[in-house]
Amino acid sequence: NRTNKSIFEKIRINLRSHPEWLRGGWIEKDHGSDKIMAIKSLETQGEALGAVAKGSAGRSGRGSVVFYDEFAHILEAPAMIEAGSALSPCKFYVSTPKGDNNEFSRMANTPLVNKKSIHWSKHPLRSKVWEEKKRSEPSMTDEVFAQEYEISYTKSNIGRVFPNFKTSETENKNEWC
Repeated sequence: NRTNKSIFEKIRINLRSHPEWLRGGWIEKDHGSDKIMAIKSLETQGEALGAVAKGSAGRSGRGSVVFYDEFAHILEAPAMIEAGSALSPCKFYVSTPKGDNNEFSRMANTPLVNKKSIHWSKHPLRSKVWEEKKRSEPSMTDEVFAQEYEISYTKSNIGRVFPNFKTSETENKNEWC
């Protein structure tokens, strides 16, 4: 769609900010270069194509780069990995964590996978004061903050049975307290 939350609209915003000679022949709302799920450089014939995040997305296609957005939140992620396995040699899986029982978490915890994470504390406009204000919002739970800001796979499990495990010295050393 063409809302500001859409990745393709963000690409359009970026293209609109460039001088015409840098747009590669792209013209906004032109059916040859700007469709809902496709943006094309008329000069190079290169395309950015979108697909609905379903299990067969990418099957039988080919591309130079594949970008999976909010991958931890896609229920059909295992099928998408399989379908896109031969799609491109360059794949980006981008997401906020959504617990530790999904494909994004599995990849994030695989030693040979190249990972980059940016913690909220590295943002130049965020501070401890910002964190306190954000955590005080009525809708902000520990799980939501862990998911959206802390890059925590374990703490972002919504509805954790035990937020923290604690033990104490008792006669039965295996007893949870």
